[in-house]
Amino acid sequence: MTLSAFGEGTLRIRFGEVDGASFSEDTGSTPLEIAVEATDTLATLASKINSASGGALDAYVANGTDGAQLVIKGQEGAQNGFTLEGESSALLPLAAPGDLSFLSWQPSSDAGELRQTSRDALFSLDSVEMSSASNTVTGLPEGIGLTLTGTNVGDPTTISFANDPAAITDVMTDFTAALNNIADLLNEEAAALGGTLGNDPGARELKRDLGRLTSEIVMPGAEAGEPSTLNDLGLSLNIDGTFAFDAARLGEALAENPDGVAAMFTIGATGVFATMDNLARDNSLRSDPGSLGGSLERYAGLIEGNDDRLTRIADQQEGLRSRLTRDLIAAQSQISTSQSTLSFLQQQIGAWNGSN
Repeated sequence: MTLSAFGEGTLRIRFGEVDGASFSEDTGSTPLEIAVEATDTLATLASKINSASGGALDAYVANGTDGAQLVIKGQEGAQNGFTLEGESSALLPLAAPGDLSFLSWQPSSDAGELRQTSRDALFSLDSVEMSSASNTVTGLPEGIGLTLTGTNVGDPTTISFANDPAAITDVMTDFTAALNNIADLLNEEAAALGGTLGNDPGARELKRDLGRLTSEIVMPGAEAGEPSTLNDLGLSLNIDGTFAFDAARLGEALAENPDGVAAMFTIGATGVFATMDNLARDNSLRSDPGSLGGSLERYAGLIEGNDDRLTRIADQQEGLRSRLTRDLIAAQSQISTSQSTLSFLQQQIGAWNGSN
C-alpha cells in the first residue's frame, strides 16, 4: 500500500505521557515534523520517522493477516509516549482512508491502535519505593545496578553477590605490572651512580614510599586476622626495588576472608585504590620541595632562570660585538691617518737627504 492513497502533508509527532485517555505533552521535547510526499510508501515513511527521531522511535512495516501495517515503538519511560497528527494538504481533509489525517492518533480516540503504554519502571529496594525511566537501573546505593525483566508484585527478589577471585587476581596482576614500570624507571633515572635524578630529593622520596608500600596498613579498621596490607594480598618487594605478586597467597586470603579482601578494593578513604591515589597526590604536590612535584617546580624555575641568563649573555655578546666593530673601524681610520703621516715624513726625509 502506498501513501498516495492517504495524500500528502505533514506528519507531526509529539512526545509526552499517555495516561488512559489523556495525553500530557512534554514541552521540553521538540515535536517531529515529517514531510509526506505522494511517492512515499509505508516503508519510506517508517524510514523517515526513524531518521527524524534520532533513535527515539523505531518504526517498521509489519505484514499481518490484515495487510501491511505501520508499527511505531517508543523508548522506555513514562515521558516517551507519543501522539500522531496527520496534517493533510488536501483542500477538504477527512479522517478516513484517502487522507493523511487518517494516520492521526490520540489516546482519547484510540480505536485499538495502541498496543502498549510507555511507563516508568516501579520497584522497591530495601522497602523504599523507587522508579526509573528505563528497565536498566543505575546509581543505586553501593554501586548496585539492576536490569528489570518482569513483574513480581508480592514476591520480592533477593539480591545476592558472589566474589570474583579471577577479577581480583587480574587487578593485582595489572597493579604489580604498573608498579614495576615505575620501579624500573626509578632504577634507571634515579640510580645513585650515573642516574639523571640520582641526587633528586623527590625521586628519593618516591623510592622510600614504594619501599614501604607492601607493609603499609591500608585498612586501618580491619579486625584481627583480616587482611590489612598489600603484602596480605600477595604483593612483595624484591631486593632491587621491583615488585612480585604471589597469586597463591591471594587465593589463600580469599579463601580465609573473602569479605575482607573484597573490602580492600572498594572505593573510599581506605583500601588499595585510596592508597595509590594518596601516593600519586603526595608525590605530585608542587608545593612540597621534597616531592617529585616539588622537583618539577624547581626544575621549571631553573629552566626559566637559565633562559633569562642566556638572554642576558646574548645581549652582552651583541653589545660586545657592536663595541668591537666600532673600535675596529676607529683603529682602521687611525692606521690610515698614520700611514699618510708616515708617507709624508718619508718624502721630507728623502728631500733632506737629497739637499745634502
